[in-house]
Amino acid sequence: MKIGPIFLLFSSAVYGQDSSKLIEYLSLSPDQAAKLAANIKDYSTWLNGKEQRIVSLRKEISYETARHPPDPGELGWRYVEIEMTCRALIEEQKQLQARNVAVLNAAQQAKLKGLQDAQRLYPVIAQAQSASLLQGGGSNADFTAIYDPAARLFAPSRTACDGGIPGSFSAFLP
Repeated sequence: MKIGPIFLLFSSAVYGQDSSKLIEYLSLSPDQAAKLAANIKDYSTWLNGKEQRIVSLRKEISYETARHPPDPGELGWRYVEIEMTCRALIEEQKQLQARNVAVLNAAQQAKLKGLQDAQRLYPVIAQAQSASLLQGGGSNADFTAIYDPAARLFAPSRTACDGGIPGSFSAFLP
């Protein structure tokens, strides 16, 4: 099966990695790979504009915060716009995933379900590696979650708008 430029576009779009293993695992046709690449490219273009707007808003917030006294109204609408943009990013990412899953046939969706099931095990695998129970672990393991599960309840968590954009979106940018 010759994929050529479609493969290159798709592989560079998906996390900047070689996606040949994914294409092979799911048995994607050239048309499917092209559709996935087009979906990701469209999303990346949309995302780029949103990321630029968030950067601009954060600069405006820093300027407004430096004023004496800062105007709460000026700060407020900027924070609200960032929050709304972050919510739109999350929703658009869900829609992108739905569009991409819709490209797959039933057999490919079943294989994808297997990947989703394996993905749920990743935190357990990472802990097993940290505990040197699986290959790839190290001696600098953090066993807090093993012996003190409550410690994780109060650990800081990242949200869509606390200094970053959810996911690894920069990998989608051309």
